[in-house]
Amino acid sequence: MLTVQRKINFDSDISSKQIIRQFFITIMKRESAVYAMTTLNYDHVLACILKHFPYRKDGIDIYEFKCKVYFAICWLVSNKTCCVSEAFLENQIHLLTDDRLKRFEDFFTIAEDTNVIEVKEGKIFKDQTKFITQSNFHTIRIENPILVMANELEPVKEVAQKSCDKIIDLVKDCIIEKIEKDFSQNYDDHYIEEESKEKRIGRPLFLKHKNLIAGILLIHGYMAALEEMKAFAHYLYEKSYTVYVPRLKGHGTAPEDLAKTRYEQWIESVEEAFVVLKHSCKKIIVGGFSTGAGLAMELSTRMDNIEAVFAVAPPMRLQDLGLYFVSAIDAWNSMIKKIHLDTIAKKFIENHPENPHINYVRNPIAGIHQLEKLMEHLETRLKTIDKPTLVVQSRKDPVVNPKGTLKLFERLGSDIKEYYIFDYDRHGILIGESVERIYKAIENFIKQWV
Repeated sequence: MLTVQRKINFDSDISSKQIIRQFFITIMKRESAVYAMTTLNYDHVLACILKHFPYRKDGIDIYEFKCKVYFAICWLVSNKTCCVSEAFLENQIHLLTDDRLKRFEDFFTIAEDTNVIEVKEGKIFKDQTKFITQSNFHTIRIENPILVMANELEPVKEVAQKSCDKIIDLVKDCIIEKIEKDFSQNYDDHYIEEESKEKRIGRPLFLKHKNLIAGILLIHGYMAALEEMKAFAHYLYEKSYTVYVPRLKGHGTAPEDLAKTRYEQWIESVEEAFVVLKHSCKKIIVGGFSTGAGLAMELSTRMDNIEAVFAVAPPMRLQDLGLYFVSAIDAWNSMIKKIHLDTIAKKFIENHPENPHINYVRNPIAGIHQLEKLMEHLETRLKTIDKPTLVVQSRKDPVVNPKGTLKLFERLGSDIKEYYIFDYDRHGILIGESVERIYKAIENFIKQWV
């Protein structure tokens, strides 16, 4: 074409057009392949959601933005068409709670520093021109890195454009599906013939009432399962409350599962249930039994939209004698492993629970250490609990020392707190005989705040 003598009109249907088009398609496929190899991270997803989020003069609600980011990451992981960061394969519930890994905080800092957004009063105000103005190729990564990040992840734009109500429902359904899938997978992976309980004992329980004004989050104890909370859950459901009883990670399966679970994963299990309730009810009360009580209080130190919290037999220090030997046993295990004699390392302590049809009969040493870490984590935060709080304790509890529970109560920072002690001689006071008195006491407390 360049060598012919005649005049060439490039708008005409010249024969070389088809050849050029084929070269163009080939090049585009190669470019797409290059983008497909990009490992997508949090900044890519956040930038894309921000770019395609429909413009709102009155600002974008931050929580709605977080929900879209959460759902987009879940979609990317399940879709498996893109290379994603290994961090995406972990539990992403922190995105919807306290952002403790600072995914949003760090991104918002970059976006504000480059004048792409302004964050104020819980809303994001974005400069729409930043996403349509063409910048110099060599300066755009400095002047507008958010736009560069967004260009890596165009497929997620459909998530960004979904309505608020739609994304709230999608996130809730996504979490419920994940919870059920995780439990089934963990149960199948760790099932032990004649030791693991029936699947129904550990399956998460969601009692959704037609009255969605108030939801109750009930959390079971260490080495137990939601079965110990089921009777109380149905009692509250009959009183017109929506109730969610989650399964703490490592529970409801086998002791080996608990042995490799970190206390942070118990916190994530509670957070997932909390978000499900948050997307279902207007008000939320959080409560639990034993370790579950500690987890309920821990959650209340970080979440603002909790009306009140109740704690039944919350642990401060345990009277179980085996606990005092944990450090020595752990040191022994470490030494044995170093000389490659794993077979004689003591990994479990025999357990004699009050409810063997629910609880594990072997207590993992590693699990006790995680329990201790949780108590240490909570102890420094008790003074920050400012929600109305009820503490319930059995006077002759053989597991949790009532004196320790009283000390815990005294350290609570709440101006409104109540301490009830019942004259029972067992630890599990939410099941068995004479539970009606305790149910009624907790119900009366809940009524005050819903």
